[in-house]
Amino acid sequence: MPSLPSEFEEKEYEAPLYNQLEHGTNLLWSPGQVFEHHIGIDRAIFIKDPAVWKTFGYDQPPSGVYLEDYNWDYIWRLRRRRSLPDFRLNFFVQAKRCFFHNPRPRRLAKTGLATPCWRFDTDANQQQALENVATQIQKRALLCYAAPAFHRLTELYGYTATRTLIEHSSFPTINQLHDHSAWYFDSPGGSGVANPEAEFIGGMNLETRLENFYREASADLPSSLGDLSRDIESSIGQLPDDNPRKPIFFERLRSIEIQMGEFFFLSAENRAFARVAIFADAFNLRWFAIGRA
Repeated sequence: MPSLPSEFEEKEYEAPLYNQLEHGTNLLWSPGQVFEHHIGIDRAIFIKDPAVWKTFGYDQPPSGVYLEDYNWDYIWRLRRRRSLPDFRLNFFVQAKRCFFHNPRPRRLAKTGLATPCWRFDTDANQQQALENVATQIQKRALLCYAAPAFHRLTELYGYTATRTLIEHSSFPTINQLHDHSAWYFDSPGGSGVANPEAEFIGGMNLETRLENFYREASADLPSSLGDLSRDIESSIGQLPDDNPRKPIFFERLRSIEIQMGEFFFLSAENRAFARVAIFADAFNLRWFAIGRA
């Protein structure tokens, strides 16, 4: 029997998953929200309708830059500087859409994988880039995929309502899929079978993985955003030139530097935050920082 795609799209799964990751554990927090609190920025809306601006005395909308390019919807304001929070440990995760197999593929029987099972596929160019970043950052970041261990829309709605998506998802690390093109799994957690060698790989659930990572990480690791952004840029720069994601990433960096230079005066910390946010956005990742509030 051929595999069946999940009844819901990737975006429908990732939105509630990321929300539960942020609010369902005391180890993960959103860099954007904490950064906002510490440097002082206010929310703003982008309105192009001249009729609205005329009520404020403008014939045309004021000139400026649309901040969606920066992956946040804020206007930076000058305020008293506060010390930044700790960015020593980071968590990057990408949600994937799964395919349902019932029965499991025959060639996987020897691995002990149960039937039915699920699968998601990796993008070779993206996998290569994320592996480079994981290697460069090493003990300062976890990079994972996330995929639902279910495929029905009713299950998505149910687990969203009960806030149990994390407990019903698979979280293999980027490095677990080194030289592999797909991940098969029959249950939530971190264990599964990697394709094409049909290799069973054991792993722990996300909560345990995060707790161990936090506990074992060295307190001597650098915590600055500048170090993080430089390591990410360096690792992407080491990709072969035929990787199509490499020029996209650096073009985004050039674009934001031009706009920042034209419209804003931002500190080095602001620029480093923007670079890391661009990395997450360009590679369809959600960025969390790891640490107890």
